[in-house]
Order: sequence, then C-alpha cells, then structure tokens
Amino acid sequence: MYSLKKTGIILFTLVVIVFISYCDDEPQSIVYLNHSDTAQYVGMQTCRSCHPKIYDTYINTGMGHSFGMASKQRSDADFSIEKAIVYDSVLNFYYKPYWDKDTMKVMEFRTDGKDTIHKRTERISYIIGSGHHTNSHLIEQNGYLYQAPVTYYTQSGQWDMAPGFKNGFSSRFERAIGTECLTCHNAYPEHVETSVNKYKNIPLGIDCERCHGPGSIHVQHKRKGEYIDTSKYIDPSIVNPAKLSIDMQNSLCQRCHLQGIAILAEGKTFNDFKPGEHLSKTMKVFMPEYEGSNKFIMASHVERLKKSECYISSKAISCITCHNPHISVKQTPKDKFNISCTQCHQPAKLQHSKTEFNTGDCISCHMPKSGSIDIPHVAITDHKIQIPSKEKQRDHKTFKGLKCISDDHITSLELTKAYLAFYEKFQSKPEILDSVKHYLKQKENNKSWREAEIHYNFILNNWQTILNIASTKNKFTDPWTNYRVGQAYYHQKNWSRAIEYFKKATETLSLAYEFRNKLGSAYFQDMQYDKAQKEFQQILNQNPKHSRAMCNLGQVFLLKGQKAKARILFKKAIDLNPDYDHAWSLLFKTLLRGTKEFGTYERLLKQHKKAGIGKES
Repeated sequence: MYSLKKTGIILFTLVVIVFISYCDDEPQSIVYLNHSDTAQYVGMQTCRSCHPKIYDTYINTGMGHSFGMASKQRSDADFSIEKAIVYDSVLNFYYKPYWDKDTMKVMEFRTDGKDTIHKRTERISYIIGSGHHTNSHLIEQNGYLYQAPVTYYTQSGQWDMAPGFKNGFSSRFERAIGTECLTCHNAYPEHVETSVNKYKNIPLGIDCERCHGPGSIHVQHKRKGEYIDTSKYIDPSIVNPAKLSIDMQNSLCQRCHLQGIAILAEGKTFNDFKPGEHLSKTMKVFMPEYEGSNKFIMASHVERLKKSECYISSKAISCITCHNPHISVKQTPKDKFNISCTQCHQPAKLQHSKTEFNTGDCISCHMPKSGSIDIPHVAITDHKIQIPSKEKQRDHKTFKGLKCISDDHITSLELTKAYLAFYEKFQSKPEILDSVKHYLKQKENNKSWREAEIHYNFILNNWQTILNIASTKNKFTDPWTNYRVGQAYYHQKNWSRAIEYFKKATETLSLAYEFRNKLGSAYFQDMQYDKAQKEFQQILNQNPKHSRAMCNLGQVFLLKGQKAKARILFKKAIDLNPDYDHAWSLLFKTLLRGTKEFGTYERLLKQHKKAGIGKES
C-alpha cells in the first residue's frame, strides 16, 4: 500500500513538473520535441502551406533571398561592357562575366599585346548573397561547389575580385565551398560526408527551419489536429525564437551573424546546430581583437552589439528587439527602429529636442555605417550602439589576440585550434604561431592535443617532429591528421608509410581530391604505376578539370611510353592553368624539337613568362 501511494506521489509530481514546463515564465524550461534526432526538415514550401502571409514577406528579406539559381532575374549585377571586366594585377588574368542567352558565364583570359594567349570559361550555377551588399557566384561541377573569382558589389555598383581573392591570394576557380560557408548562406544542404565540398541537394535560400528548427513533428501534430493555444502556452513541437530567453535568441542569431573562427565541438558538424540550443553545444566562435582600432568584420553583428553599453547595462537586448526576421530591413520604416530605442530612452533624459526625438533617426548617428576589414566596397551598420564621436577612426591596428564571443568557458585546446585556424585562413604572421606554441605548452597526453601538435608542426614543415609524435602507438581517425602524417613521410621519401597514411585519410574522405592526388603521387614515387593511374583517373572521373591530377596521370602515361596520351593531358592541364610550370616541362618531353608544334608552344610559353606571374608545380 505504501509502495502504491509512493508511486502515485511520484507520478503526480512528474505531471506537475511537465505542466510547469509548459506554463513557466522562463522560456528555457521547455523541452522542444524537434530537438530529437527523429525530427526531419520539411522545406519552406511545406511551411508556406499554413503560413502564406509570413512566407510572402519573408521571401523578400535578405535571408529569404540569400541563395538562388544563377538567372537574370536573380542577379543584381551590371553586365554592361564598361562595368563587367575585372583585372587581377598580381596573376595577370582578366575576368569577364556575361550572359550566354540565359546562362551566366565567367571568362578568364590573358593577353600579350593584341594576342589572347589564354582563355577559360566557366558556367555559373548559383548566385550567393541577397544583393543588399554583394552577389557572389558559385560553380557546380558534378555536385562539387567552387567559388568564382569575381563578385558584384551592389552598394558601389562595381565588379571586383571576390573577397579573399585579391593581393595574390586568388585560387581562381578552385576555392572549395565547404559546409562552414554554405550552412550560413543557405538552408542546410545535403552534404556528401566523404567529401569536402560535394552535395546531393542544395536548397535555394535560408528557410524557416534555420530559425525554427526541423518542422516534421510540428507538421505531424497539426495534420492530426493537435493545436496549442500559443497565447497561453509554448508549442513544444517547433521553436518560436520570440519565446526563447534573450541569451538563447542571440545564440540563434550568432550562428551566422558571428562569423569568425568556428571551432566545432567533438563529433559535431556545421549541420548540427538547432534553434533553442546554446551555440557552444555545437561550436565556439572566436574573433580577432585589435588595439587602436574600432574596425570590424562584416558578419560580427552580435559581437559589436555585446560591446554596447545598452546591451551591457540592460541584458535585455537581442537581435529581434529591433529586427523582424519576417520583414526586409529595406521595407521596415525607421520609426520601427526608433521605437525600440525609445522603450528605454525617454525624451526628458536625452540631449535632443522633442522635434528631433520625434522625427530623428537614432541609427544613423548611434549605429553609423562603416566599411568592414574583410569585405571590400561595402558599408554596413555598426551594431555597437554608441555616442557619436568626432574622433577619426584609426586605421592602425595591433592584434591583441582571439576572444571567444559565443561562450565564456573555453579550454587551452580550443584556443590552440582557434589560433591554428586563424593563421591558415586569415593572418599568416609569426606572432600567431607564437600563441599556438604558448598554448601547446599546456598540452595533455591525449589524441586531440597530439592532432593539434601535428597541425602546428605541419605548418612549420617540421616533418621529423610529426613522425616522432605519430608513433606506432598513436592511431588517428581524423583524416586531416592522417594526411599531415602522410605528408611528413612523403617528404622523408618513405613512400610505403606515406601510402599507409594517405590511404587512411581517403578512407574517411574518399572524395577529397587532394588526399587522393597525394596517394596517387606516393604510389607513383613507389613505382606502383597502375595504382597511381587508378587514383588519378578516379579524380578526373569526378572532376575533369583537376589540372594536377591531369598532369600526374600524364606522367604515368609518359613513363609507360604512351606519349600521345600524355601530350593530350599536359596540353589540357596548361589550357586550365597556363602558369603550371611542371606541365610545361613535361609537355616539351613529348614534343620533337624543331617541329612546328614545338615552336608554337615554345613561343606561347615565352609569352606567359613575359607576363611575370607566379608558378605552380
């Protein structure tokens, strides 16, 4: 009897707890059903069937217009002859974007006097960017995504090199678009996990579920007629950001509006974050801080907001305090933003006249537009709310270090990874590696620290140190670590061990071209020519424009005495990349000196050399 009574009390208590979780004023007490692994994404059109009015306004926002097929209707660019030409003065290439009927293309070419000595044309598949600031362009090759080297900057009305492509950093048509990029500029794509940048399905625009979470359970409930009075209770089948705490609202927005150095948690991917979760469950985001500068990167809205006295004092400001995500900023009257300010700032407390208060524009003075340090030709609103200053903003900036903006609790290992990523992606300066070295002194004896130590020594080309770390006792599952160890053995000319580690890397990322290309190269050096041929051919089956695999396969044919096949491949590699010195030297081995063809290519090579460009081997 006592047992039954006790059981009844427990059950009653559980019911009360569940009821309280639905009625509690604290939003975070709710357990959202769509956080379950069984919840699936249903797509924006499914949401539209019940929420057509919201869809109609949202689709015109920057997020709703963030990604689409390359079409004349989707493009904001000026394709007039005088505008649509870009020159890379470092690599000496011109780029001409144009329309071939309804297909957008980008032509890369080089001239010597009146002669066009190189021409390569790529079809543009997607336009990325809402057009508020930019239109960038993506190339799709057999499911693999790459960024084109030119961007249209809508505010200044000009074409130029894409962000990160200037000053000798252009990768031409080879910048892979991985999930870190695509999962912020779009709805979650269906990524092929064994690749870096191949996708089975790519949505067209940031959709409802990026802010509300997967919708399948919500849809199932509504189709069954299960409704909740959301004026009184929270619907646990879907996340409503307005019902989240201020901290969790900002955590949701900073998933994409805080783009710095993202360090994923163990076992997480960029597709894993769900609204209503703290961002640190999936990743931690680090931003560079500079002494003597008030400048910032483009997607640093949350970081700048958190520096505001308004935010610090009130702890009650989130992005949706001012922004309605369902309505375009361009269609939002300035009075709407002013009202957000006047909720706290009353006329009697301000140094403004009543007329100024009623008719003024708080944002233009207290959140002025500014350029960003990472994207050229743009002017963006500085989300640090501040008292206007007449002091001129200083361009000089001294790097202070990296700071985690998304979480206060960070480890030395996370800082080590952040500095390594910052060095490789943004600022390759010795002092950055000094910070890595400092944190490595705090290393522990575990696999994650050893992987970070190998990464550090890989950057420094400390091959023997890598091999010392990668002893027979250390088995790595991370493909990049296996690749780096393979490279160390490759540089030591230990071909069999290099093959072993490159194979491990390709077992995890079987569709990563660079891993497979290195595996083929190691087979070639080890005189296993048939295996090398198989690896290079496999790459070209996936990407017929991979010039390095093309050249390497040509070397295999050349060694096998098949000069005609080799010659074709070397010519194709040069057509793709006229600065490929190794391909040129191999091509001349297949041509007879004194023939017309030899003379033609000899003159062409001299013309390219005259251009004074860099080399690739």
